[in-house]
Amino acid sequence: AGNRFDAFGTSDLTDTNTVGSGSGKLGLAATFTSTAVEYLTVPDNATLSMGDIDFAMAAWFNVSSFPGVGTTLPILSKGDGSSNPGMEYFFYVGSHRQLVFHVGNNTAFLNVSANVVLSVGTWYLGTAQHNAAANSIAVRINTNAVVARNYTGGSYNSGQPFLIGGLAPTASESFDGLIDEVGIWKKVLADQEVIDLYGTAGGGNTYSREASSAGFGAFDFGASDLRWLVVAAGTGIVASSDRGVTF
Repeated sequence: AGNRFDAFGTSDLTDTNTVGSGSGKLGLAATFTSTAVEYLTVPDNATLSMGDIDFAMAAWFNVSSFPGVGTTLPILSKGDGSSNPGMEYFFYVGSHRQLVFHVGNNTAFLNVSANVVLSVGTWYLGTAQHNAAANSIAVRINTNAVVARNYTGGSYNSGQPFLIGGLAPTASESFDGLIDEVGIWKKVLADQEVIDLYGTAGGGNTYSREASSAGFGAFDFGASDLRWLVVAAGTGIVASSDRGVTF
C-alpha cells in the first residue's frame, strides 16, 4: 500500500484512501475497494494528456463486484467526470457488466462497449484506442474481436488529473477489485502487440526491455515498488507490477 514511485521521472502515483496490494495477473496488483473510494492519481501533465492523436491503453483487471445502475467501475480516467463531453478518456466497467471506452473533447463524446459480459473473480486484458487517421475508437477484451465505432471529435486536455481506479473531479466512483499491468501509449496498438500482451493461453506478459521488439519501447522495472516509465511519443507510459512489492 502507499504511493507508487516513478523510478525514472516525476510521475509518481499518489495513493488516496490506502490502495492495497494483492496477488496479481503478474506478480502483485493494486487492490481497490469501491466503498472506500480508493484510487491512484497523477497530476495533469502533457504526457498523459491527449488530443486528436493516436493513443491506446491497456490493463489487466479483475472485478470483485459490479456497479449499480447508473454507476461505473473506473479502471483508467482523465477528465471532468461531471459531464460526458468533459471526459478526455475513460476506461471502465459499466453496470451492464461490459468493458467500455469513452472519449470526449469537451463538446462531443462517444463510447464503445466490448460486447463481452464479464464475470466476478476473472482476470481480463482490456485494451482500447483512438485512431486519429481512421476517425474511430475501439475496445477489446483479451484477444476477442475488436469493437469499433466512428468518431471524429478526438480528445482534449481538461486539466484534470489522471486516475487509476477512480474518476475526477469528485472521485465519487471507484473500482472494486484488482488492476494490474497498466500501459498508455501515444500510438495505435497493432493486433500482434495485443496478442503479445495477452500471452500464451492468456498468461499475460509484463513490460520489459525484451518487449522492445514487439513495439513497446525500452521498459524496465526495478526490484521493488511500482515503476512508471515515460518514453518517447509513439511508445508510451507504463505502470507494472513486475517484480514489484506494492503493485
